[in-house]
Amino acid sequence: ESPGRPWLMLDAPALSPRAVVGRGGRELVFSETRHLGSDESVFLNATWSSFLQTSYQRDVGEEESFAVVCRARERVVGVAIGTVTDDVCVVDQLIVDPTERHGGIGTSMCLQVEDLARQRSCAVVRLWCSASSEEAVFFGHRGFREVNQLKSWKHGLDFVVLERRLL
Repeated sequence: ESPGRPWLMLDAPALSPRAVVGRGGRELVFSETRHLGSDESVFLNATWSSFLQTSYQRDVGEEESFAVVCRARERVVGVAIGTVTDDVCVVDQLIVDPTERHGGIGTSMCLQVEDLARQRSCAVVRLWCSASSEEAVFFGHRGFREVNQLKSWKHGLDFVVLERRLL
């Protein structure tokens, strides 16, 4: 590195030392990182898509990511991220700034996600949250219904899968 010529990070650094395992005369090298590099992402996407098609014995739709951002006075006050696959919209995370809660932002975010889902021909919006949480009640009041329970799913807590049918 010299002035005007900074180093560029091309890949995520390994979080643990590489492991070399020999089996049947073949050397296998394992590594752990926070994110996949470009060649690893290409491999995963191509191989996973082929696997799903073979496994499901039908053409499966591509998973498409989305993000919905809400701003107030140019400041981010809410974010929802997730994916759309076939006719299902999955909300992975939906969060509102704690200082902005109880002002309708969460409800508006839900409506925006539902609009996005309808535009992409989804029949259902799905998410999961802690079974005993304030969020489970919040989504229940907005038409989401429990469709499954996940016992000790995360951090030793029970979670519920909630869905809102759009069609």
